Amino acid sequence: MDGDLVPGERNGVRFDQKKLYICTKTKMPSLDLESILKPSLRDNKALTVATKGYLQKYPVIILLFAVSWCPHCRTFTPELAKYIKKHAGVGVVLIPSEDDVDSFETYQRTMPWPTVEFEHGQKISPKLMKMFHLSGFPSAVAVTADGEMITDKVRELVIRDEPIVVIGEEEEEEEEDE
Repeated sequence: MDGDLVPGERNGVRFDQKKLYICTKTKMPSLDLESILKPSLRDNKALTVATKGYLQKYPVIILLFAVSWCPHCRTFTPELAKYIKKHAGVGVVLIPSEDDVDSFETYQRTMPWPTVEFEHGQKISPKLMKMFHLSGFPSAVAVTADGEMITDKVRELVIRDEPIVVIGEEEEEEEEDE
C-alpha cells in the first residue's frame, strides 16, 4: 500500500477526505482462504460453520488477530462488531492467537463472528501475522473472499467508521465488456 491517501487523484481515481478508497492491486499473492482456514469454522455457540459458505456471503473478509488478555482487543472487538453491522458485505473471522484454550473460548463467545478452531489457529496465526507484516494485538487485515489482500489498515477504518471500498473491479468489468 502507498500509505495514507490524501485528497487528490492517484491512478485516475479521485480521493476525498470523506471516503478512503482501498485498491485490491497489491504485491501479495492471493490466498486460498478455505484451505488456510480449514473447511469449517466455529461460531460463538460452538456450532460448525462451513468456511466456503461463510466466505461466499461477504465480498470483504476481515481476518482478526486478537487475544482475551489484551485491553486494546477488548476495546476494539465491540467497535468492530458495531462496524460490521453498519457496513454491509463485511465478514470477520477470528484467528486464535491465545495460549490458553479456556480463555480463548470465553473471549470468543462474546463475538458475533466465527473463528478458526483453537489448535489450528495457534499454528496459522504466527505465519499469517508474519506474512501480512502484522505485530501486536489487535491486528486485522481485509481480504476479498478470493483471498486478495485489500488493506492492513482495518483498525484505522473501523475507528474512523469509514467503509472498505474495493476499487478496480468496475474497471476490470468495463474492460471485459469491450
